[in-house]
Amino acid sequence: VEMPLVVAGIAFSTMQTTGMATRVFLGWLSDHFISTVRLLGIIGVLIAITLSIMAFINPAWSTSAIFLFAALAGVFVTGWSGVYLAEIARTVPHDQVAVATGGTVFFSFLGAVVGPSLLSLIIATTDSFSPAFLVMAASAGLVGALVLITHRRTVTNVLDN
Repeated sequence: VEMPLVVAGIAFSTMQTTGMATRVFLGWLSDHFISTVRLLGIIGVLIAITLSIMAFINPAWSTSAIFLFAALAGVFVTGWSGVYLAEIARTVPHDQVAVATGGTVFFSFLGAVVGPSLLSLIIATTDSFSPAFLVMAASAGLVGALVLITHRRTVTNVLDN
């Protein structure tokens, strides 16, 4: 989508802002209504849906629609990390929290380093952003589905014993 850099920056800022605000809500949600692991699996699937839609943004979309979608994308695409880190901290021994969260953040940021290069390669090869977004969507959807399946199996096994 061709748009001025400042407008694209505002859309990106909108996404980051809703993601930041959503972290508090998702934490509250996981504390009171849904298991954190299940919530993370659902978020993975919702990220996949969001990125799939993002793959088809085109010049026919109005700037307002892009901003609205950026706000929605922030809820899932950038809002998950607080719940994730809280779950890591909850599941490891107290004296291992720093190592465990630091280790997982290392791999998260490794994706932030490797991901753009991989996506650039896909974009350069296909001359389109859509396949790159669809690859990210497939990755997030696969992880989200595996988390949901594994979590369900774990809960079932615990209840059976």
